[in-house]
Amino acid sequence: MEYVILGCGSAALHAAKTIGEEDPKADITLVSWELSPFYIRPALVDFLSGKVSEEAFFYKPAGILGGKQAKFELGRRVVSVVPDKNIIRFSDGGELEYGFMLISTGARPRIEPFWLAHREKVHTIRSLAGAVRLKRSLSQAATVAVVGGGYQALEVVRACHLMNLKISYLTQPNLFWPENIGGVKQDEVEDKLESVGIDLWRDARVADVIDRDGRGYRIIASDGMSVDVDLIVLSPKHDPNIDFLEDSGLQLHRGVVVSEELRTSASNIYAAGDVAQVYDPKTGINRLNFGWLSAREQGIVAGSNMVGRNLIYVRDEETFFTQLAGKKPLERW
Repeated sequence: MEYVILGCGSAALHAAKTIGEEDPKADITLVSWELSPFYIRPALVDFLSGKVSEEAFFYKPAGILGGKQAKFELGRRVVSVVPDKNIIRFSDGGELEYGFMLISTGARPRIEPFWLAHREKVHTIRSLAGAVRLKRSLSQAATVAVVGGGYQALEVVRACHLMNLKISYLTQPNLFWPENIGGVKQDEVEDKLESVGIDLWRDARVADVIDRDGRGYRIIASDGMSVDVDLIVLSPKHDPNIDFLEDSGLQLHRGVVVSEELRTSASNIYAAGDVAQVYDPKTGINRLNFGWLSAREQGIVAGSNMVGRNLIYVRDEETFFTQLAGKKPLERW
């Protein structure tokens, strides 16, 4: 049987490993738009700060796959899926057939129209390529503005702090710390940031970004306040990466809508990881469940079901977050 897996992250590799173990005759192909996708995404921030070397957070797919030989289509972007013909189409005009397919294409930054107009002035961390470019730029900077909110923005601030940069953190009340993540309250985050000298703008609505004649940028807030920095790092919310599925006929909402078995509206297509909007039998609704370790568990469930088993995925966000962070967020500084 031909199994095609879109993505090479946690869900993808653990699905491939599971399929290989349960179907020795499986013909497995993993597809990624990245040329070197085999790294642990949660470690990108530690790579950025220099705490983890580039070599240390890469892993060998052969080891993850348990010796199962798989084929890889790297540096190829999928632009459409045609379920009626069981094919995917690439940006280079090529096609690939599948018997079963797993969609595990992860999430992408939600870039608001305002920032799209200034995108040549800002960095985002979506991938290794973005982290490498940002690390090079940060090595030449003394001051940086981090704009965004939530756990990912806090991690970017932590990385910049470890690099001894002067940081202005611009956020908004509804973005800063919207949930009790990892048992940490918002006022605890504020106290921590202030104790290490972070310039925290709690209600920063950015009105404009001015290029200081190639010598950095001036960020102007809607209240007239401004700050000059060498570099801007945008850490927005993320959305499931589903644009290429718009004309596929698959059921989409915020992500790819799947059952508790992680099956899509097409019987031979599954979805797992950040891209999947999983049915929750406790509430009767479909939910997103971001996170590296939850993606791993979904990959195992999806891989098992693609070879004929009947497992279900049970969402447990707090457990996965705690395992991922290792420590409470503020203990990582």
